[in-house]
Amino acid sequence: YMALTGEYAICEISVPENWVGQTILGLNVRGRYNISVLAIKEGEKMLSMPGPEHTFAHGETMLVMGRNEDLQRFLK
Repeated sequence: YMALTGEYAICEISVPENWVGQTILGLNVRGRYNISVLAIKEGEKMLSMPGPEHTFAHGETMLVMGRNEDLQRFLK
């Protein structure tokens, strides 16, 4: 977790199990959760600014940015 302002933050979280095999676009991440996926990490590899066609896989973590209230709602 890294606070950017009093209202916005970046979090590193594991890709939710029910997201594996689905794309950023298909999940409508920005529209549904109001967060942005900034990067995907798998081991030592990092994909910054993944496109909407990125398909989530087991073992990935993601860096997401959004308003604190949206991040908290997403994390629940």
